[in-house]
Amino acid sequence: MRDWFGRLFRFLNPSSKITIYEDLVTDTYRLLHAKWLLGGDAQDAPGDYSDPAIPDYVAVGTGQWELGSGAKVKTALKAEMARVQVQTKQVKDLGLTARLTAVFPPGTATMAWHEIGLFNAPEIATTISECDSEGTAPAWTYGDNSGSLELVAYRQGSACLEAVGTAPSPRFVNSILDVTPNITTAGYFQLYYYVDAITHLAGNLEIKIGNDSSNYWQFNTAHGDIEAGWQWLSFKVSERSSETGSPDIGQTINYFYLGYSAPLGGSLLDRIDFIRMFEENGDMYTRHEMVASNTKGVNEAKHVIAKLQIKGG
Repeated sequence: MRDWFGRLFRFLNPSSKITIYEDLVTDTYRLLHAKWLLGGDAQDAPGDYSDPAIPDYVAVGTGQWELGSGAKVKTALKAEMARVQVQTKQVKDLGLTARLTAVFPPGTATMAWHEIGLFNAPEIATTISECDSEGTAPAWTYGDNSGSLELVAYRQGSACLEAVGTAPSPRFVNSILDVTPNITTAGYFQLYYYVDAITHLAGNLEIKIGNDSSNYWQFNTAHGDIEAGWQWLSFKVSERSSETGSPDIGQTINYFYLGYSAPLGGSLLDRIDFIRMFEENGDMYTRHEMVASNTKGVNEAKHVIAKLQIKGG
């Protein structure tokens, strides 16, 4: 039996069906996959082999690891945005094929998917703000712009925050988030961001997150890299653009700031949603790079079927 495999991912929704064939299995699991499906008699199984951690989680990402980027050792997808537990497992053609299913419910992973991965561990993540409420007082403010809660065009949960106006900085501020993350500085800072008139943008998009307004990490994105509409922004904390004071990820995160470093060319409407911190975890069993992205709607439940099959003889 050759130590390479194929797999089939299907995405099902009421109006479309996409079938994708893929041969990539990360090196970590090329032999373990055969052992898992076939048992101790799998050809070329390591002599010191012990039972693998069964892949039990499906993840989706909006990015895509480049060729040669070492995907065989990855423990997360590029710009990973959600990871859900496998719901059903079935062995078909005993010893040759396993079928796993998972569901991404409405209000989760609402974006264009570019990668899908199968993992043996859950995500490690802390939600900083669902952006489903302005909070009391309110907690969220919008500088010299007008702001409100948007209840229709959100990405996660049940709402998002919206700012409208010409003031570049700040556009969104919160100083009383009161969340203690369960990740390290090896993790990522992520959020959904929407903008309408990209021709009005100038300078850098500046996002600050930290313990308070004197101790924070800053992440910059050139305005030319911002796309019209929704996008999923993912920044590695250790690769921050700058640091002010002595922010401590082990202490309470209270401060969030988003704005632009230069005057805008006109009125802008932008939104934020689902601010979180995320850390890589577990081993990637297999990964699929989508040639054409598959978009999940906010009110859509996306079903993923992974059919793992040993090929060759």
